[in-house]
Amino acid sequence: MEASTRSHAFACTEGGDDGKRAIAVAGKGRGQGDCAGLDGAGGLLCEVSEAQSVMEPIEVVGTAPATGGLLILCYSPACMGIVTAEQAMARVDAVLEDEIEIDKDRFCKNLRRARPRGCSYHSPPSVPRLDPGWVGNGCGDGSWRTRAAEFLLGLIVDGYTGDLNNPLPGVSFFGVCQAHDYCYGIGADRGRCDREFVESLGDTCQRSAGSYLSSCLLLAGAYGSAVERYGRSACDAAQSQRACALWALEMRVNQCPAN
Repeated sequence: MEASTRSHAFACTEGGDDGKRAIAVAGKGRGQGDCAGLDGAGGLLCEVSEAQSVMEPIEVVGTAPATGGLLILCYSPACMGIVTAEQAMARVDAVLEDEIEIDKDRFCKNLRRARPRGCSYHSPPSVPRLDPGWVGNGCGDGSWRTRAAEFLLGLIVDGYTGDLNNPLPGVSFFGVCQAHDYCYGIGADRGRCDREFVESLGDTCQRSAGSYLSSCLLLAGAYGSAVERYGRSACDAAQSQRACALWALEMRVNQCPAN
């Protein structure tokens, strides 16, 4: 039986149009309240925030029957590459196409060899959709955030509080930054994540800034520029963490021993 596959790719470079819903979720792990408190992310954030609270399902990109009656489940292209190679070997000995089963022990051996560098089977990183306790960094950590803070130190911005999460009185960018972290974390296209981030910051300003609107739009522009110029490292880190978490998940669900 041929493996069932679905294509899925993660891109930290520009391109693609992967999942507008990706930017539409905010972590609730820092007491930021319900949709009404997620300033500026608007309907997009509220659309998916409840779904995140009950854990969205992880997409299975392919399956294949294996020896011992096991159905191999893959959540990543790397796993499917191993399955495809194993099926090619099994097909040589199969009498009928429907009798093709990959060798489970050999699959597990090759999956162990495919462990991402620095990845721990027992302690994989916390990533959205795989860990119900995942919490993003808000606007406070990471290279682009550091650059934004350095840039703002050189500006005179009326009302600026010095807090990247809550930069102006009555204005919170926290929910939008959480959504941006989530977008990177689920493997959506970086270009789309960044565009939705900038749009949501602008929406926040229009809804919440009041007399500080001009200051808010200036800050939103600074955040957007910082993400565009320096967000690649955060995206790459999210990609690596997601690859590790998916690998550990594949090891567990396919009953592959760690050693």
